[in-house]
Amino acid sequence: MINKHNIIPRAEHYSCTVDLFVRVGQLEEAYNIISRNNITQNSSLRGAILGGCFSYGN
Repeated sequence: MINKHNIIPRAEHYSCTVDLFVRVGQLEEAYNIISRNNITQNSSLRGAILGGCFSYGN
């Protein structure tokens, strides 16, 4: 996003992306996005991951 569109991603961007990965069962990829970008202090991200874990039994 930064290089192509000159947009600095905010927590809302990451939250949307994580939510999409969680909805299709890609929990590991969702977790990797959070880990790579060092954004652990966002409750909506945690909620999305926990909801996905609950839904998929992880």
